[in-house]
Amino acid sequence: MLAKVFSACNFGIDSYPVDVEVDIANGMPVFSIVGLGDASVQEARERVRSAIRNSNFEFPQNRKTVNLAPADLRKKGSIFDLPIAIGILFASGQIRLHSNLKNTFKEGIFIGELALNGDVKKIDGALAITEFVKRNGYKKIYLPYENFAEASLISDIEIVPVNSLKQIVEYFKTGKNNSHGFAETGELESMPWPDRAENNSNDFQYIHGQDFAKRALQISIAGGHNLLMIGPPGCGKTMLANAVKSILPEMDFDESIDVTKIYSVAGMLKKGEFIMKKRPFREIHHTASPISILGGGQNIMPGEISLAHRGVLFFDELTLFPQSVIENLRQPLESGHITISRTKYKTSYPSDFIFIGAMNPCSCGYLGDEKRVCICTDTQIKTYKNKISGPFLDRMDLIVNMKKAQNPAAKSAKKSATKSDFSEIYDSIKTAREKQKARFGKSMLNKNISVSYLEKFCELDKECRDFLKSATSKLNISMRTYHKIIKVSRTIADLQNSDKINYSHLAEAMQYRGC
Repeated sequence: MLAKVFSACNFGIDSYPVDVEVDIANGMPVFSIVGLGDASVQEARERVRSAIRNSNFEFPQNRKTVNLAPADLRKKGSIFDLPIAIGILFASGQIRLHSNLKNTFKEGIFIGELALNGDVKKIDGALAITEFVKRNGYKKIYLPYENFAEASLISDIEIVPVNSLKQIVEYFKTGKNNSHGFAETGELESMPWPDRAENNSNDFQYIHGQDFAKRALQISIAGGHNLLMIGPPGCGKTMLANAVKSILPEMDFDESIDVTKIYSVAGMLKKGEFIMKKRPFREIHHTASPISILGGGQNIMPGEISLAHRGVLFFDELTLFPQSVIENLRQPLESGHITISRTKYKTSYPSDFIFIGAMNPCSCGYLGDEKRVCICTDTQIKTYKNKISGPFLDRMDLIVNMKKAQNPAAKSAKKSATKSDFSEIYDSIKTAREKQKARFGKSMLNKNISVSYLEKFCELDKECRDFLKSATSKLNISMRTYHKIIKVSRTIADLQNSDKINYSHLAEAMQYRGC
């Protein structure tokens, strides 16, 4: 007898339909799986056999052939265990469908890994598949109980959470999902909501001095602008970058879905966590491999630049990173996504992040320091600076040259004022982001304004145009930098709750380019 069960698999964050066809025929007791499955798919034979037997069902003792179609799409993982087992039980006549469920195999998608005792275990990428199910007109998705809360983020689709193989067969028989192991829709409301959005450590308020750099960070987070901090050791570059976590605004629902989908595919959602509410902050060590940063590998997994989507990517000691990695960031910094191509496959991951980099001015770190003498030769300084190319620097919206903070003993006198400043900084960033959302009608930041819309959203009066034209001719800046100065000016105006860009906004924006 032949049975057909619909399933799906992920390739990147995109999902594809897979038809699980099961044929049981007379012959030797052979169990074969065809359809370009990897080792984990082939191992499903043992998991499915044990799960069926340990769930008190009969495993057919004749020839069983499972085809995963389309045959030219590579299948990976244990996600097909449940549909294969359901197909075998249905083809062998051990599943009887209730009258209300006659179209179950035509309207539903089945995904899930089986334990040897028949339990259905959590899988990665359930959110992306649920979104695919809704988009392609299916009415139901059957998935592991542990993925129920995550999948329930997608509305207008019936989700049937499954705890074990035995229980789903009982569900087919009775048409009721109120047995132990199934969750009612209302149960989602009582599930613990992972509160990752609260900033319990207001680090920004405890950093004294470096007002110029703090202002640059405020502008960077408000408008999504890339920032490079250059300064001697101990001036506070790393501390300031890490303090950004305390001023990152909470994501809206659509942004949370985008980020959660990536973390779900990567298998990085923590136990009990079904949505990412806090913006990601990814700090990368210079010894990280290019694939771990950019993405790829055998299964083309998302890299750090994609895990930082809608958040911050921080490179400390930028000059220690391989130059190839730094140069490969140029395209994602401009486009907001990265395309990973292999011989037979190609996929794209979103990577719209705020880049924050920190580096010393020279090898010894004290070039331009007022108290320490730089011991680097001119050749060493030139070689050190050449590690960061001109095209990469051109993609930085803000470049801040820092010095060591003066008079640290006076910090206690300014403590109360600093706390007040922290609240003002956070509130101004939140307000600026809300203005941008109202302006663009979606979760888009000023840094992403296209050239065609620059004049519409960043209108300049005659005084500003003359000033910018004069600066452009004198400083020999590129057109990319020219546009970035205007975009940064738009963010500064938003922080000051100004609808129009004026001379002071442009002048401040140019300071952060070393102008």
